[in-house]
Amino acid sequence: MKKVTLKDIAQESGVSIMTVCYILNGRDKLFRPQTRQTVLATAARLGYKPNAAAKAVLTGRFGCVALLFAENAICSELPTPLLSGIQDELELHDLHLVLSRFAAQEGSDRQAVPKVLRQALADGLLVYAPRDLPQPLEEQLALPQPPLVWIGRERPTDAVYADLRAAAAKAVQELASRGHRRIPFLYPATDPTDKVQHCQLQPRLEGYQAAMAAAGLTPQPVELPADNGGWMEPCQRLLATSERPTALLTLCEMVADVAMFAAAKAGLSVPGDLSLMALLAPEWTVGGQALAAMEDPQHEVGRRAAQMLLQKIKQPQEPIPAAAIPCQFLAGETIGPAPAG
Repeated sequence: MKKVTLKDIAQESGVSIMTVCYILNGRDKLFRPQTRQTVLATAARLGYKPNAAAKAVLTGRFGCVALLFAENAICSELPTPLLSGIQDELELHDLHLVLSRFAAQEGSDRQAVPKVLRQALADGLLVYAPRDLPQPLEEQLALPQPPLVWIGRERPTDAVYADLRAAAAKAVQELASRGHRRIPFLYPATDPTDKVQHCQLQPRLEGYQAAMAAAGLTPQPVELPADNGGWMEPCQRLLATSERPTALLTLCEMVADVAMFAAAKAGLSVPGDLSLMALLAPEWTVGGQALAAMEDPQHEVGRRAAQMLLQKIKQPQEPIPAAAIPCQFLAGETIGPAPAG
């Protein structure tokens, strides 16, 4: 089948090739509506498909955004709601998303820096970095780049992240308002073999400690082993103490699953004897009950990050204040009043 060209559309429509070019590229404000409709209808009838390479040469735009993430899923697992939020926003602007991995560990050479970054193959970059980046990549990103927005990294400008400090404070407030006073915060340790440092735990921990102190309560952070196979024993020890907690605040839903099992083995009912809440989680069920949690706003984070990047593409030299996305409280069925005594 013969490839349809701009010349073909121009001849069929009775207009110039330049007019067709302008209209098909969305620059049609100078033309009458009838002319625009004729050109678009003719292009559709002939089965015209734009040449992306030619369009990139003409406009200087690729029509795509690249999302950089770690090749190690443990370091940088891409949440499905995050991807959905990014794509929902990009589709409104007829842009597509390209995924590109980067080396997660230190010691990588410069060739490990993604090609899309080394050769500027996208109109803008989203960097999903809930952990610190390897030095070669940090250095590459410090060089002049296409417009860039960080996801999941607390920075003063050009970044979008969940407001983890506020989420931790809200979680403590919800439990304290129900009379709870002994509220440990359970979180897994960073894997000692992983040189890439986690940069999302610290704001949660700081938010928890500040909120506990503000409520006149003693913070009790409990670091669990890095391997989830070792979480049960410290949970059981914690629930067997003479002044056992009346509520447990966990880093995420996976820790809450183990805490619920430990409570069941100790003969404790949730929420009658023990309240259980996750600091950041999706809608989740533990032991047949809806888990109380601060909801992870990943879809909104993705949507806002895409919006910010589109703004950066239009004005690449203008820093944009960071957006801290609030986390909503999910009441669930696992928290209640503190037991008497």
